Amino acid sequence: MKKMLLVIALTAMSMCQILMAQEVKDPNCPNPFKGLILPKGKTIFISKTMYFKKENYYKGSTKETNPMNQAVTMWRENLMLRHGFGHNISAKLQIPVAHKHVETKFGKDDNFGLADIQVFFEYGLWAQKTAEPWALAAFYSITLPTGKDNTSSSPVSSTKPYMMDIGQGAFANRLELKLRKDFGRNNFFVSSSYRIAAEGNRKEKDGDERSSTLSYTRYFLKYMSAKTELTGTIVADSKTDGATQNDGSKTVDWLFGVGGRIWSDLSYDASIEFPIYRHYDYCGLEPDFKLFLKLVYSL
Repeated sequence: MKKMLLVIALTAMSMCQILMAQEVKDPNCPNPFKGLILPKGKTIFISKTMYFKKENYYKGSTKETNPMNQAVTMWRENLMLRHGFGHNISAKLQIPVAHKHVETKFGKDDNFGLADIQVFFEYGLWAQKTAEPWALAAFYSITLPTGKDNTSSSPVSSTKPYMMDIGQGAFANRLELKLRKDFGRNNFFVSSSYRIAAEGNRKEKDGDERSSTLSYTRYFLKYMSAKTELTGTIVADSKTDGATQNDGSKTVDWLFGVGGRIWSDLSYDASIEFPIYRHYDYCGLEPDFKLFLKLVYSL
């Protein structure tokens, strides 16, 4: 609740700055750069924090009774370094650290440590160099199973041994296409991705994931912006020991965020995401909202 109030406060402060700020000649000044691929020699550092709490059970689209009084609180900090190499190529290294807190009728437990590292390779397929450009790029990422496993012997861990794991325990590959269009004070963004995971050390394989995002950003007065975003995700059934599990899902999430410059080389983006449609083939804990705070520093 405190973090939700923080996001609301940031939103209110941003809106006040929008109303009080003076008009600027360059409507795209909140943009560090246009396009999808970093220019040659450009390096940025990104810190993205995510927070959510799972305390409600869902099956299909219906909220069910929580049989074990379970709740999962997750905090995750993604530290990213992104660099442009020229020739329409850039890359990104993402190192996540996470803390998971689980409560059940058997007790409480915590796990903190390194999550699954990701490496991204980015290639610009098309970039229109005009006053109002659009760009198309392909992104490939590989997830490394570096996440800390559950080593606790608490009653929670003995009854739910994998609930405490921070990582997925398996390699995964994701291919994504992104399209961006800038015009005036506006930015449209569309992406579509496909993720395939390998079988992990617990003989489990996550279901393939398809995801598409449509985003619109409006740049207001000096150094301010607001964003709205829709993301649809379809996850196929997973497998355990080669047997298909009935645990697929279909979801649509809506995100609203505000952003701005703190100073010339540092910007922020604060957002909150809600599910507006969800259908789960299983009965399990799912979050009712997620909070995000992103800081971007240009080196």
